[in-house]
Amino acid sequence: PHTNVQVYNGDNFFFKDNISEYLGSEAKPSEEIEERCQRIKKLEIYLRERGKGFVMAIAPDKASYFSSEIGLKPYLEIDSSNYAKWIRSLESNNISYIDFRKQFYQAKDSSPYPLFPNYGVHWSVYSMRNAMDSIAGFMNTIYGFDLPRMEVNNVELGNYNIHSENDIEGLLNLIYPLKKERLAYQNFSMS
Repeated sequence: PHTNVQVYNGDNFFFKDNISEYLGSEAKPSEEIEERCQRIKKLEIYLRERGKGFVMAIAPDKASYFSSEIGLKPYLEIDSSNYAKWIRSLESNNISYIDFRKQFYQAKDSSPYPLFPNYGVHWSVYSMRNAMDSIAGFMNTIYGFDLPRMEVNNVELGNYNIHSENDIEGLLNLIYPLKKERLAYQNFSMS
């Protein structure tokens, strides 16, 4: 079996590395993040001068999303991670960004469908599609663009478990597959 996998509550899989990163094991110096943000700001200015849009997306991570369920401090109480440094530097440099980490954490109890699957490290397809639509809405609002938006016709529940939704399971070299998780998939059109 893969030794970097940790299981919580019997069916929620995590990479140990993701948990240690959440706790600050891969923390970069604030100066390094500030330097990157200054370069990003130059790119944002360059693109705006040419009528193009820019938004930095802060991706959600499974360790912060399930922090309370796996016995970790909530993400707002951890200041040693790169996340807190990035947010401070993005704001001090006035860089346009969407914080999906914060949005996912806030939506955890109200989302009708899972935003992270149990057997994968990545977001669910349902949440990826919602994030895509959020980025389009942000760009339309901030830049006056007319990017197409997702119109959900209906949401199907199924146990398709697209590869990114059970990528940890695939590394475990199991004799029998795990029971498939019931996840949500939007049927949608763009307009």
